[in-house]
Amino acid sequence: MTPDTWLRVNHEGIPDLLKNEAAWLVWTLNAGKKEPRSAVITERRIDATNPVNYARFEDACQAFIKNKHVDGIGFGLGPRTSGLHFSGIDLDDCRDPLTGAMEPWALTSSSG
Repeated sequence: MTPDTWLRVNHEGIPDLLKNEAAWLVWTLNAGKKEPRSAVITERRIDATNPVNYARFEDACQAFIKNKHVDGIGFGLGPRTSGLHFSGIDLDDCRDPLTGAMEPWALTSSSG
């Protein structure tokens, strides 16, 4: 399973609330680190915390599908002019790169 397959498989699992927010970006891997990029001009590195750099979900998906150098899509967290505030947990490396299976540590939660 490849990352483009994960996107296709999980596309419908992304809530409409997120899909409808123009808060999407793409990223590339450079020396094992994610580099945020514009979904509109994928060659351009961006500040992932600045909403001016975000795009629509459809644009991020198309950039991911059409550009071999784009490794994934992402969602910009933080407050919106609508009054909503998005937060989350980034689970980098939570899938086995060969099978796509979730790592057990990513499926557990702890409080403490």
